[in-house]
Amino acid sequence: YALYNVTFASVSYPAGILSDRIGRWRLLGSGWGLYAAVYVGFAVGPAWAVWVLMPVYGLYGAMSDGIGKALITDVVPSSRRGTALGVFSLATGCATLVGSLIAGVVWDHVGHGAPFLIGAAFAVIALAMIRWVR
Repeated sequence: YALYNVTFASVSYPAGILSDRIGRWRLLGSGWGLYAAVYVGFAVGPAWAVWVLMPVYGLYGAMSDGIGKALITDVVPSSRRGTALGVFSLATGCATLVGSLIAGVVWDHVGHGAPFLIGAAFAVIALAMIRWVR
């Protein structure tokens, strides 16, 4: 997990600069693509692959965490940004909790790779939906 955190921390600032230059949706979509690839790797890859996948997972985090919040600040009036970011964090936290519980049940009943393949599928769906929300 340290590889994830080192990558996330070192790439977040340059990713923010890049999102200002090339557009937030483009960078966010690229991050979601990395997420899908990493999750497929977690599902079907050998155990040693985690050493390669965790830094890539950190890239995804750097390309999505701050960028997603920047998208919110781009579209919400300044007088409502704190509320909007609070709602975003609430929704993200609740979705993470529910998703983690479901992933645990799927892991137990279907197998260890299934939750990752489901996560990858949702990332691909989100990636496909970008063109409708831009």
